[in-house]
Amino acid sequence: MLHLPSQEVFEERYTKYAERNLVLIKKKYQDIPSDIGIKLQHGISMMSAVEKATMESGFFNESYYLSSALEGCGHDIGRFPQYLLTGTLKDADSETITGSKDHGNFARKILLANNQTLLRYFLGEKSPYDRVFTEVIGEHTKIRNPLYQYSISELVNLFQNYSLEEILKAKEPSIKNKLITLKLAILQEMDCLELLQNVMSEAWIPAISCKKEFYAHPDIWDDFMHFRYIDITKYRREGKWTSNAGFLLRYGLLARQMKLVCTLKEFTIDEGFQKVWDKTLKHMKDKEVGEIDPLLLQAQEYAILMVDNLIKTSPDGILLTERSKEKAKQLTLEEWKKRY
Repeated sequence: MLHLPSQEVFEERYTKYAERNLVLIKKKYQDIPSDIGIKLQHGISMMSAVEKATMESGFFNESYYLSSALEGCGHDIGRFPQYLLTGTLKDADSETITGSKDHGNFARKILLANNQTLLRYFLGEKSPYDRVFTEVIGEHTKIRNPLYQYSISELVNLFQNYSLEEILKAKEPSIKNKLITLKLAILQEMDCLELLQNVMSEAWIPAISCKKEFYAHPDIWDDFMHFRYIDITKYRREGKWTSNAGFLLRYGLLARQMKLVCTLKEFTIDEGFQKVWDKTLKHMKDKEVGEIDPLLLQAQEYAILMVDNLIKTSPDGILLTERSKEKAKQLTLEEWKKRY
């Protein structure tokens, strides 16, 4: 029988772990910056958000709900030692010290280090679930691992009929990979949704700029417009990557990576998507003297239209399939061409 800690026990362990790290951070840096300080509450709120999304998705029976809650809470555990070691939450700036390209991979590494000491602290006794937990946390920042590139339509009927314990006993590796894929989709969507809600509440403001040297490059805008993968490594190598491009990327990822219509609908209530743009652009005006990046102004209107069309073109109101995304892209470009 599969034994996992209860939500209450896991939350208590997570809180103690985070607070212990925050004490060390304050001792080393004489302060706890707000962006690392909010990570403790972020984990707790994500616990309930991911569990709720798992329940409402209809893809799983109830044996999966607890595991989703634990992943939601633990997905950012690498953030605390990352900041303690490096003094930054920017993955690109901390890589030389952590040895990991992103904080998800760093979390997986520390979970498995020292004979899995940290993993055992969080999950208790060893179980077949260990790999799923560490993979979901390790991969939650990535979008292109070929192991987890199943179409959402290939996954939706698999886990309703089989318990988590039955899936973990399956001999075919692809079955567990499909489970990880679907769990990643829900975790990534809830993580993105909370991040954008933090912008709306002004708990977090994206690092974008009015200075012309930070304007988004037209090539990146073109990728954003056409739903194409934005190759950060390539654009960095070409000297085209800036903070404003990173802002565009977040919204490109939101539109391209979302799998569930309910996520987008929840975020568009009370024009939430537009409010995020408005608040961010207002912050730019208040903070800096200069014109707002014209491509970001264009992107604001286009992104709102894009999300609206994604919802409209979803065939069953539940999933965003590749076909619905292609149709949304065509509708968006068609309407955009009429206006300009």
